[in-house]
Amino acid sequence: MRKLSKYLFIYLFTFFLLDASLGKYLYKKFIKIQAKDINTNVWESDEFYDHKFIKNYNDLAGWGSTRFRLCTDNNRFKIPCSKKIKNNKSFDIGFIGDSFTEGVGLIYEKTYVGQIADSLKDKSIANLAVSSYSPSVYYTKIKNLLDNDYKFKEIIVFVDISDLIDDTLCYKVENDKIIRRKNFKSCWNNFNEQKN
Repeated sequence: MRKLSKYLFIYLFTFFLLDASLGKYLYKKFIKIQAKDINTNVWESDEFYDHKFIKNYNDLAGWGSTRFRLCTDNNRFKIPCSKKIKNNKSFDIGFIGDSFTEGVGLIYEKTYVGQIADSLKDKSIANLAVSSYSPSVYYTKIKNLLDNDYKFKEIIVFVDISDLIDDTLCYKVENDKIIRRKNFKSCWNNFNEQKN
């Protein structure tokens, strides 16, 4: 019986040792790498409205464990990847909001802005939204776009429940520019931390 217990212990110890080392190697080599974003930095800071998408981006982006194709145009607006990039500064409708309006985690066609654009094919639609925007960012971004000769017949603002928190804790407007509040460092991707 002792001999059997000894062999059982050696067997179990060897099994767990191999499982721990080989399993960790296999996870790192073949599984974890698949969960990485190809490019997690799809945003850059903006002097007026804190952050924006990279211009003419066409690659994978990530949201949690979800991977999706993200495409932007010359204006840094989210667009369908099948759309040809052009220098358009005149739109019938502009949508602005935060992550829900951006459609984070979804390709453009699956977002509500993309579905509206699909049903209004005769209209030029711009998705101005980016994650973690708030009313103060909506104001500074729209003002900056209008000051730079962008034209919109209509702007639709989608206010989110998190907007009050973002405006209270993260952002303030000074001289028509977004400034990050210094007393709260847990804001999303603190792009302008170096400016404060």
